[in-house]
Amino acid sequence: MRPITPRDLLHLDYAGSPFIRGGDIEAHHIPQFLWQLCDPQPRGWWAERRFYRHAGNLNYTAAVAEIRRYLDRTFADAPILGGGGSAGRPIGTSFVAPLIVRIASGIPSLTPVAIMDTPITQLFQYRKILAIEAGAKISERGPAAGLLAQCLDEANRLNAEEAPRG
Repeated sequence: MRPITPRDLLHLDYAGSPFIRGGDIEAHHIPQFLWQLCDPQPRGWWAERRFYRHAGNLNYTAAVAEIRRYLDRTFADAPILGGGGSAGRPIGTSFVAPLIVRIASGIPSLTPVAIMDTPITQLFQYRKILAIEAGAKISERGPAAGLLAQCLDEANRLNAEEAPRG
């Protein structure tokens, strides 16, 4: 699977995916989600049929859990969106248009069409950089902030151990 993009989110929302919209997840939603993010995309009706048949053999519980973990990792560094993929809450797509407009206005070399095909994780980083450049104070309250704090604590501990004593 490749990283999810705004275009993928909108396609999955249009298709009614409960991973994006919320709601009960049925077995046919798993291959629908995987097909959207399959890279490279299989071509032809026969390849699509084989893909769906293979995906239909996946363990439902494990597949749903893995898709949710994928979405949680993807949205770990997201600004507070009110939703998020955690615990099955809907992600929604209402944040996509403002995100694209903000990035396109702040980084003119990125066209809205190019932004639609840029991984969401990368767009969250662009948004954060643009906010910092505009003088905004960034509050790190999401799951990624805790991971970053742990990483910095460990790096400081290692540096302290390696520092010459004298």
